[in-house]
Amino acid sequence: MVVLFIQIVHETKKIGKVGPLTWNCRHRITIDRFSYNYLFSLFKDYFSLYSTPGTSLVPYPNPNLPQHKDKSIKQYNFSTRSLDIFTRLQSIWYNYDEELNTYIKIIPSCIHDIFSPISLAH
Repeated sequence: MVVLFIQIVHETKKIGKVGPLTWNCRHRITIDRFSYNYLFSLFKDYFSLYSTPGTSLVPYPNPNLPQHKDKSIKQYNFSTRSLDIFTRLQSIWYNYDEELNTYIKIIPSCIHDIFSPISLAH
């Protein structure tokens, strides 16, 4: 079974601050280590165009860091650059709740324009 975590990250001028969009978003995908080839092809064929040139998949724990030297890799991830296209995607899939001061994931009202019934069944 493939464990896939996809996140549209809201970045603001202050790291960790949650609030209405003031900065462009980036796209981050994390996947288990057993699905490395799938993530690599996804990155290479689609998302490398939106990523900083020269970047690739990042392992976690990162064996290049001294504190992770003897640990085995559990997952890989990559992130795109912060771009307007991801900010528009974020506004379709998330609503900002001022009372909770956080974003709530929603099913977009235009989901039938984004996915076919067959793709949702898979």
